[in-house]
Amino acid sequence: MPLIDGARLFTISHNIRGINNTYLRFKQLAIVDTKHSEIYLNCADAFLTLSKYRTLEGLKNDSNGQYINLDELSKADKEILKNALAPMRELEELIKRYFPIDSIFIAMLDWIKNINKEYPEFWKNYLSKFEKKPTRYVILSTETTGLNPTKDVILSFGAIAVINDSIIIGDTFEVVLLQYKFLHDNGLPNEFIIESKQPKLGEREALQAFIEYIGNAVLVGHRIHFDVDMINEALERMDCGRMKNEALDIEIMYRKLMDISDKQFSIDDLCSRFKVVKSDRHSSAEDAYTIALLFLKLKSRLGITF
Repeated sequence: MPLIDGARLFTISHNIRGINNTYLRFKQLAIVDTKHSEIYLNCADAFLTLSKYRTLEGLKNDSNGQYINLDELSKADKEILKNALAPMRELEELIKRYFPIDSIFIAMLDWIKNINKEYPEFWKNYLSKFEKKPTRYVILSTETTGLNPTKDVILSFGAIAVINDSIIIGDTFEVVLLQYKFLHDNGLPNEFIIESKQPKLGEREALQAFIEYIGNAVLVGHRIHFDVDMINEALERMDCGRMKNEALDIEIMYRKLMDISDKQFSIDDLCSRFKVVKSDRHSSAEDAYTIALLFLKLKSRLGITF
């Protein structure tokens, strides 16, 4: 199926590892490559639609369902299938635009090169957790020195868990990273670290603790792709791979709810729309709690379940 091959190709090009389900690959691509998130999300829906019809065809005719007999479909079913083909054409154009044949081989070689890489023990333990389905959301917020994942660093993590539509107050993670050297080398003030009352760890220790905390949870955030990029850059410095967690972005969720694609919404914008009172104390932990409240409202309206 073209959707399967397309998802695999873009997954390799974005160095997304460990996700073998086509639907989840497209969902993760929508987070990592937000510029084309709408195409990926449409492809995810199209994949589910086509898989459904292939399964029904296979059960009916005791086959693999590869060939769907259109003559046996109702007019409504034919229209549904027709609509599912549109994202495939968009994906094909995206492939032609971004992948000259040489680029495809380079991306595949880079993926193959890392297959047998020796990872730290905590990372191996993390990877093993994806043998099971997630049962927990982790709402995440970070504070950073800037907006460039390759040049800036993380200053703090704030996270809180959501299980069964409830915020779990006792299941939280908060840490300030001791980035004194980076701040000194770049002429930036370090009062943030000195004055913080939160637990403090070096970057390596903080990242390891964070990875052990999240496990295979579904990550949720506001413009979560940026948080993920920052974390992946830090993990690369530790000779680890990229995070495997599925991720949901509350801004994208709101756009989908309102059918809007050409406007951005800050956390304050979303709080105003959903009448969520935002804390006056600015920290990654407070932001994570606010995002959790917004997520539960959006999750309910969009009918999202595990």
